[in-house]
Amino acid sequence: MGNTQDQPAVTTTNTPTVEPSPAVTTPSTQGHRHHRSRRQTRPRFVQIGNIALSVIKGNIIHQTTDVLVNSAVTDLDLSKGRASKALLEAAGDSIQSECTDQYPTGINSKTVAITGPGNLHCKAIFHNIDVVVRNCLAEANKQRLTSMSFPALGTGFLKYPPRTVIASMFKTVEDFAKTNPNSTVKIVNCIVFSGDNDTFKEFLDEAKSKATSKGKLIQQDVTFQSMLAKIECITRCSPKLNELESIGRSVFNNICCFVHIFLRLYAENMDKWLKNK
Repeated sequence: MGNTQDQPAVTTTNTPTVEPSPAVTTPSTQGHRHHRSRRQTRPRFVQIGNIALSVIKGNIIHQTTDVLVNSAVTDLDLSKGRASKALLEAAGDSIQSECTDQYPTGINSKTVAITGPGNLHCKAIFHNIDVVVRNCLAEANKQRLTSMSFPALGTGFLKYPPRTVIASMFKTVEDFAKTNPNSTVKIVNCIVFSGDNDTFKEFLDEAKSKATSKGKLIQQDVTFQSMLAKIECITRCSPKLNELESIGRSVFNNICCFVHIFLRLYAENMDKWLKNK
């Protein structure tokens, strides 16, 4: 939506979530910080058609999705704008050179300029002016990419209402999922600057509202530590049962095991199941 969008900052993940999620580390972020982030988070997402839409508090430059979306100015001078400048500093000068060489006249509001990842852990960076979410989704699908991370476009300098921004993103993703049921894009992350708690809360509230009103499934990770083999553990349940995040947490205190559990039950069915326990 704008070219001076506030830059998301600090811890993040590539795991679908509507709360802060486990950090996806690069070699420079391994160790203590990764361990601390894993302890503090509970991943969840809202399923919209075939796409898992997540709201994540963090820094978009740390994402490892296939695509990172950058809010750029028309002449593609990446040193302009807080978000764009941060991406340039992290990715390196090669992405500015690509923009200059491949788009010498700049871009318009409907154009998505595409560069390589530079030093970042993604496959491509999509540079755009406005909230061209649909165009970015279409381009990612065209290139057969599966995951994308968007900044909270327009909520920084332009001061667009956060609830309006995330509602618009939900609607765009929902429309895209309906018209492209076989799309390769399966994961869309919306990254909110970690210091912007008000925006994150509004994004999170809208995501929870969307999940509850449509009865969509929520994914949450339950992790255990151990000396044994690692299996990933995900519980999927109705939004009404989100409070059961601690299921099994006291079990296997010293066992490192993540077990995949998929409970495709809506609230009424789960309630009956719980009463019989």
